[in-house]
Amino acid sequence: MNGRLLLGLEVDGAVYFDFEVNLLTLVGECRAVAMLDELGLVGLPENTLSAEQMLLIEMVYLSQQLNIVGLPSEQLSAEFLLNHLTPTDYELVGQCLADLRKKRIAAGERLSEKPISP
Repeated sequence: MNGRLLLGLEVDGAVYFDFEVNLLTLVGECRAVAMLDELGLVGLPENTLSAEQMLLIEMVYLSQQLNIVGLPSEQLSAEFLLNHLTPTDYELVGQCLADLRKKRIAAGERLSEKPISP
C-alpha cells in the first residue's frame, strides 16, 4: 500500500515523501529479532526499557515493513527512522499499515463467503 508523508524525511538536503508499506512477513520478523539481539534488546523485561528503547524496538519492526521511495532499504535502519521520522509521519505510516491489515482481512472474509466451486 502506498502513502505520502506529510513532513517527509530529509536526507542530504533532499526530502522524501512517498512511501510503501507491506505486512510483516516471517523473514521480516526474523530479521527484526536479529536486529534487536544486536542492539541488546532481546529478553529485557518491558518495565525496564526506557521510552527511547521502546521506540527503537518499534522502529526495528517498522524498518521491515516500510520503504521510502528513492531511498535504499539499507538506509532505513531503526536508528535512522528514530532520528528522522517525525511523530506526525510515524502516525501516518501506522495508519497506512492498519488500513492494509483491514483490507487484507476484509478480502479474506469476502472469499470465505463465496461457495467453493467443484
